[in-house]
Amino acid sequence: MRDDGVGIPADYDSQRSGGLGTSIVRALCGSDLGGTFEVRRRTPPPGSEAVVQIPLRTIA
Repeated sequence: MRDDGVGIPADYDSQRSGGLGTSIVRALCGSDLGGTFEVRRRTPPPGSEAVVQIPLRTIA
């Protein structure tokens, strides 16, 4: 997800920051689905983006 607002602070740590919703998404992505969740500043600015990466698994 992306936005074009002012962006998150430069020192924001998506692995340690956030509220309940962020904690739930981080837990689902990491432990349950084996993926990653990251919130970062967009390059080039302005804005922020939230990136969820979940590996594809072969179903036998």
